[in-house]
Parts: sequence; C-alpha cells; structure tokens
Amino acid sequence: MDTVIDSDPAVVAYREWVCREYGTLPDYRCLLRGCVPLGSVYTEPVMVQRSRELSRWEEEEEEEEACLRGDLTSRASPAYHPTRLEQLFCRLQRPAHTHTHAHTHAEPRPLALILQGPAGHGKSVAVKKLLLDWARGRLYERLFDLVLVLRCGHLGRAPADRSLVDALSPERCFSNLDLAPADRSLVDALSPERCFVPLVSRALQERPARVLIAIDGLEDLQPPLDGADADADAGPQRPAELREALGALLGGRLLPQCPLLVTTRPAGADRLSRLLKRPQRTVEMMGFSEAAVEQCFRNTMVCAVLWHLPDRCPTGAPDLDLHSATAVIAYAVSTLLRRHCQGSGRLMSTALRRLSRRALSHILRQRTVSDQGGVCEAERPLEVEEEDEEWLSEAFGHPSVQEFLSALCCVWSDGGASRRSRQQLLQLLSLQGDEQTTPDPSLLDVGRFLCGLADPRVRGLLLTDTSPPLPPATEARLDVEEWLLRLAGDVRDSYGADHLRLHVLRCLHELHDDGVASRALEALGRVQLFGVAMTTADCWALCYCLLCAPANGSLALWRCHVTADALRILRPALTRCHELELQVEGLSDTDIPDLLMALGRGKNLKELGVAGSRLCDESVQQVLACLPQQESVAFISLSVRSVSPRPAAMLARLLQTTEFELAELTSSDEETCCSHFSMDAFTVTLSHHCHASQPMLGEGPDPEPVPAALVPSAGHSTECALPGLSFSVGETAALSLIDWDTLLHAYRPFRAPQATILCFEERVGAFVSLLRSLPHLRRLDLEVSHLSLTWAGELLSLVHTCTSLSHASVQELRLKGGCGESLCSSISVERDIHYPSLLTSEFTHREECDSSGVCVDLQYPGPACSTLILTHSPGADHSWTQLLHAFHTLSSRVCEEGPSVLRSALHGVCGLKGLFVRVSRLTLDWASALLSLSNTCPSLVDISISDDVPPEAHQEGAVCSSLTLRRDKDGFTLSVRHPCRVDPEPELSSLSLSVSGASAVSCEDWMAILQEFGRLKHLPESS
Repeated sequence: MDTVIDSDPAVVAYREWVCREYGTLPDYRCLLRGCVPLGSVYTEPVMVQRSRELSRWEEEEEEEEACLRGDLTSRASPAYHPTRLEQLFCRLQRPAHTHTHAHTHAEPRPLALILQGPAGHGKSVAVKKLLLDWARGRLYERLFDLVLVLRCGHLGRAPADRSLVDALSPERCFSNLDLAPADRSLVDALSPERCFVPLVSRALQERPARVLIAIDGLEDLQPPLDGADADADAGPQRPAELREALGALLGGRLLPQCPLLVTTRPAGADRLSRLLKRPQRTVEMMGFSEAAVEQCFRNTMVCAVLWHLPDRCPTGAPDLDLHSATAVIAYAVSTLLRRHCQGSGRLMSTALRRLSRRALSHILRQRTVSDQGGVCEAERPLEVEEEDEEWLSEAFGHPSVQEFLSALCCVWSDGGASRRSRQQLLQLLSLQGDEQTTPDPSLLDVGRFLCGLADPRVRGLLLTDTSPPLPPATEARLDVEEWLLRLAGDVRDSYGADHLRLHVLRCLHELHDDGVASRALEALGRVQLFGVAMTTADCWALCYCLLCAPANGSLALWRCHVTADALRILRPALTRCHELELQVEGLSDTDIPDLLMALGRGKNLKELGVAGSRLCDESVQQVLACLPQQESVAFISLSVRSVSPRPAAMLARLLQTTEFELAELTSSDEETCCSHFSMDAFTVTLSHHCHASQPMLGEGPDPEPVPAALVPSAGHSTECALPGLSFSVGETAALSLIDWDTLLHAYRPFRAPQATILCFEERVGAFVSLLRSLPHLRRLDLEVSHLSLTWAGELLSLVHTCTSLSHASVQELRLKGGCGESLCSSISVERDIHYPSLLTSEFTHREECDSSGVCVDLQYPGPACSTLILTHSPGADHSWTQLLHAFHTLSSRVCEEGPSVLRSALHGVCGLKGLFVRVSRLTLDWASALLSLSNTCPSLVDISISDDVPPEAHQEGAVCSSLTLRRDKDGFTLSVRHPCRVDPEPELSSLSLSVSGASAVSCEDWMAILQEFGRLKHLPESS
C-alpha cells in the first residue's frame, strides 16, 4: 500500500515553514527595509505556451490535453497558447480509473516544463508564488506531495561535493546555502532544515512522480552545465559533485519520474534544450499587461514591471518623461540609491560608480569573457560595510539592474576605463568573422541599455541636487550609433537572424533618436520577423521605428503573437507600410475595425492571417471586402467561427474581381461543415480535423471519461471517413456557379468514422454524383481513412463517365485504429491530354510503417506487388472489381498464386495497352505469367516488370531485377537487367534481344532465355 504522505506531520511542518519564509518580499522603498506580503504585490504575468514540432509521445499528450479542455481541434490552434500559473501542470492531472483506497491520486507523467523569458519578466517570483500557493493548499495540492526549489544563482558558493538533495533545501537555496556541510546528500540539499531530510528522502524514494522540483535560474549556474555534466552518474542521496547530480537530473537518469520546472533566460534556452533528455514543454513569460504594470508601479518598485511600459509611463512619476525601459530603471535606481545615501551620508555618484564597476565585472566574469584582457582591469569594487553590502546586493541584484549598471560603467565617460570597456563590449555585440557569428545572447540586454544611456534625457534622470552631474559622453554616443548602424546592415540579409532584427529595433527605441532610427531602418531594409514572440514593449519599439522610417516601407510579421492590443499599438505604423505580411492572433469581431484601419488601401498585401479567432460571417465579409481596395493580394488565412456556405461563396465571388494565390478559412467548431476550406483561382480544398483519442466529459483538472457505451468499440475507427478532398475546375468563373450550401452540407457527414455512418454506400454514391455535377471539373483528389471497394468503384466510375475529368485519385490516410482491411493504399487515374480516350491507372500498396518510417512488420517488410500501372481504354465496372480483388491479394508478401490471379484479372481490362508491375522479387513465375499476356492480349504493346530492392540486396530465387517486352510492327524486343555491386563483376548483367518478323513468341521460349540469363549472371568474367 502506498504511503499517504499528505497526512505526515512533517509535510504540515514543511508547509508552515514555506509560508513563513516565502509569504513576504523585501520592500526596498522603505528606509527601514521592511517587508510586504507576496500576495499583495504579486502581478500575474502574461504567459504563452509555445507550439513546435512534437514527438509521437507529445502528439498523444496534445490529444489528451485537448480532451481535458473539451477541445477536439488542437491542430488548428495558433502558434502560441495563453496560459496561467494554475494551468502549467494541468496535463499531468489524469483521471484515476482505479482506486485502491480513498487516498489514491492520479500519477502524473514525467515532464520538464520550461519557463523562459528575459530578466524581469516574473519567472522567479512566479516560482515563489507557486510554492506559496501549494503550501497554503490553493494550488496543485492534489497533484504534488512536495514542491522543492533549487536556486542556481547561489550554488556557486556551495561546496563542490554536496549532493542534489542537499542543494534542494529551500533554506540553503535562498539564504544559507554556502554554510551547508560538504558531506550532505542531494536529499539534504532539497530539505529546508535538517528535520526535513527524512521527509524529502522518503518522498523521492517512494513517490518521485508526486514531487515537483523547481530549478530557478539555470543560466546563473557558473560555470554553466555542459554535455559531460548531463552524462555523469549521480544519486540523490550520495555526496557528489553537485553539477553532476544536477546534470543527471536534467538528463533524466536521476529521478526520471520527477516533474521538473526549470526557469531560464533566452540566452540559456539552447543549452537547456540540449541538456534535457525528457519530454518537455516551453512556456514563454511575455511580461505584464499595461493594467498590471500600472497597478504594480503604484504598489512597489519591483523591477519586473520595467520591461513592458507603453511609450509614456502611465503613473508613478507624472512629471518625468519615462519613455523607455532604460529611463524607468534609471529612475528606479536613482530613487533607491538616493534613499540609501541619505541614510548613510555617502555621495550618490560614488555609490553609483561603485555599483556599476562591480556589475560589469560580475557580468563579464559570468559570461567567461574576463580573460580577454583589459575589460575590467580597473574596475575592482571598493570595500563597503557588511550591512550595506547585503542591502545593496538585494536591492540592486536583479539581472536587469545589473545589466543596466554594467552599461552605465561603459558609458560613464568618454575616456579611460569606460572607453576600453565600451569598445570591447561593442565588439562582443557585433557579428563576428566571415561566417557572421551571432553575438552572445546573454549580452544583448547590456547593449540595449548602452543605447538607452546614450540618450541625454536618461542620463539626466541619474542626477540629484546634491551630487555632481555625470561626465559628458559625446564620444560614447557616437560609438553606440556607429555600432547600431553597422549591426542593422549586417543582419539585413542574414537567414534566421529575426531575434537580432528585433534587438536592433529595441535598441533604436531605447536610443530614441529619430534620425538614427531612420538611417538604421534604411540599412536594415525590409523589417522581417518570423516566429519571434513580440511583447508589448516590442510593439512600441517597432511602431516607433516604422514611424521614423520613410513611408512605403516593407514589414513582415508572422507567428509573432500579435494580439488585438498589439495591433492597436502598431496601427499608425502599419498604415505607412506599402508591402505587408501580417498575422494576428486572438481577434474578436469587435477588433475587425482596427484591422481594417491598419490595412488601409493600396497595399501590396503578400500575406494576411487571423489565427486563433472565431470570426462571424459578417466580420469575414468585412475583411474580404477590403481586399479589392489593395494593389495586390497573395495569401489570406482567416480563423472563423464556422466554415459555412456564405463565406465560401464570398471567396468565389471575390475571385472574379481580385486575383490572389490562396485564401483559406479554418474553424475549431465541432458543428462546422469542415475544419479547413481553401480556394485559389482553380482549386478548392476541404478537410476535417479529427483525433483518435478517448474523449472526456467536462472540464477542469479531473474530467470524467466518456462511458464505455459511448466509446467506439475496438473494431471501429475513430478517424474521419473522408478527412480531405480537393478538386479543380477549368475556369475561375465556374467556382461562382457551385452550390456551396449543398456541397458543404453533403461533405459534413463524412466527419464521422466510416463504421458509424448510416447507409454509407448510398451516401458515397450521392456525394460522388454531386462532385460529377460540378461545372468544368478537371481534377479530383480524395483522402479517405479506409480505401474500400465503395470508394474505389465510385472513383473509377466517375473517371469513365466524366469526360472533362483529367485526373482523379483516392488515397488512404490510415492511422492507428483503422477500420477493416483496405483494398490498397492509393488509386489514381490520368487521362491523356493528347488522346482523351486513353487512361493511365495506378494502384499501390504502402508498407505499414510507424511515425519514424520504420517498417512495422520486419519479417514481411513489403507486399508481393507494390505498384500496378495500366494504360488502357475506358472499360466496364465489373472488370475493375475483379482487378481490385486480385491486387488486394498481393498486399501480402507471401502470395504463391499472386501471378496467376493477377494475369486472370488483367484479361478483363478493356483495351489494355501498357502494363508496369513492381514486385518484391522478380521470379520466373512472375515473368511467365505476365509475358504470356503478349499472346493473349492483342492490344498490349508494352510490359515492364521491376523489383523494389536495391542492387546490393541479394534476392534468392530472383531471375533478374527488371525486364521489358515491347511489341512494334517489326516484332518483339526483350530487355533484361540485373545490376549487381559485387567484385568481381558478373559476366552478364544486362541483355537486349530483338525478334523480327514474328507475330507471337511462345512463353516457353522467353522462359528459356531468362533461365539462361539467370545462370550466367552469377558467373564472374574469369569463368
């Protein structure tokens, strides 16, 4: 029986200890250095979950999470999903199907959750808030028995031989970590006090899946972890190199069942992704909304609010022009330092100079660049009293403030040590060498503050009535401007340098010089950002730069998390852009006027996307109505409430007046006619998004599973019967003649699994008849979950009766859990444009492979006959039924009667002119059966047989690799090939034989030739 750790008195004591230690935060505004409750100053940050390519395990997790939310359309979700603190681990909460006793909880699945965001975006405070809410029973109480925190910034002072449990001690991690004995274990490190060591040890041993380990600030660990640390062996209880234990924990070899919460800045994201060897998710901290910034600015001087202010500070210092992040931090540092100096009697300039020297030395030493010589040779900090040292470390120890002070040291004056530090720092922030090596990401924010401090208005914020002014820094400003213009030109055409382009925009906004911004935008050229999650401050920076740039510029923003609020910020700048690629997310119907005003008129609209929205038909009509007012339109993608006939008809009518490459509508509604609808000048595509996971009822952390009576049985498929179709017409005007209401409503029933559709054969027949009636139908492609005789027969009948149709195909998209055995994998029919009465039909068998492309059945890795291509005249339906059944028997690799069965079926094909067969092994049986058709089918003029194995693979019993028999007016030509990559080369690897003046050649003669070829092909040339 599992131990019920929730009732342990040690857990209660640990919760009480957490409430005491983390219930308050220091209040740096107060000279008495008091504290404020964490709950009173905590501001909920904006967090989004980033989508990316998922593994098979994660795809299943996506589907289960979609069921938990009651959402069956996660594939149509936008690139970023907003989330909250209480939703971070919702995917770990699974309904318990069996209960051994009343206290049994659902076991969470192992997961590493990454909280990623720049300094000041609330990562560490969010971790503390999560720990505090768990201790108070408000968050994840049913999910985790223990929540332990490891703060990497303090581990550099810890003894080298401490264990991971020792390091995870909350008290040691946040206060007295360096005082811990060297012989403590990892369990000890996870224990806040000595009395909690047994509790942590027992929890990690008995139920590690219910212990959350939070690793805060992994990039602060010095020196940083590398692959050797991740591959090292370590245990949670034995004393060892703490880095080895931490690397083993991240690599999944130590405590692999423990969920992890890791916070990191963007500079450490790549290293962390290489270290983690367990399923992971990434949540980006986007900072704070404007309302949260205003409230937080009133309550506290926490620097976390300083990164997401609008262009004008909303409150706090109404008489000051706090126009940038640098200005706000300068004001905050000046305010805090003034109060400290008033109480200590020191000059503010002296204290500020000391802090900036120490910050630069610390940051460069952390980034392992202090050995480059001369950077901080004269920057040794002055000695201060112990009490002041502790207060200054707490008040100015935030990474954002440290980066600000480091930049201040570089631009303190024009000459001396400031100049040397500035020049070498700007060199590190430039693209290096011929290969254009990108700058160190950890130093980008220092470069941003360099630009901000080059603004005289910001330097003025650091002045006081009692302290002398800062020295002039004219040369420093020129150095910064030259570096910024050079960087803008270097990233102009750099592939994948979107984050550097955004960095240039941020720096220009901090510098706030309209002339420099105009020249930098001219050097940058087209502003192109792809896959970069833009914050509110980034939108203000982009808007400022575009307003400074010349009109008729070019802008591309795709998958940048541009919300309705961001759109309103960017609207004045978007109207000045002549060429535009824009994707916005999460728009409502009330936000459409803002979008229309941003689009304006006369634009070269290359791409317009509205994702993650539920636009009504009226909103769609408004967006489409503005397209004819543009100079050109290329691609349109709208996320709508429901794909209905009305917007489809709008697109068809729009094509008559406006040329565009592609327009698509997507919907996540379960009642929609289709999930995806796209149209270009001639082609229309419809598709359904369906999931094969077990559905759930209700929402919340513990949804109930659907009763067994409502779940399809094991023999039924949970796939769509017709996941997708595409058809093309000969004229654009024909699209406006289609009855979209009838077509879409006829397609909607095929969203269900084939086994659950009543009168399935009748519905398929009626639907294909509807497709046959489409005006000027030229091409038709179907994607089905199960390629049955019904689908195959209707498709072949359609091709033979619809003379305007030049191509038709049906392809099976079978996933795990398909219903029944299919005839084949795909069927396609082409009509020769020069000879309309001549058709080419292709039938294929696809090997059963998993998601990685590896054959599922290794003993029989392929079918006996994988491809059959016929050139023929239109024939009766009964001949196709016989042929389909014959080809179906060849889906198995072991089919002794396959050659004769296929030969009999081919006799029924009307007007057979050409034959190509790809087999797994070209034996004499295959050759005899198919070559005999040259005497029994007078119309057959071309027979080709080939195997599907590489030349180096030896086929026991194979007579050759390929053979071709062609008939013309002069007679027959037989070509045989058997390439073999062996040494020495065989005497005979190919043969070409012509027989003239013969109307027929017996099959026995052909077999005699092939048998002799099979004997000679194995003999080396010397024999």
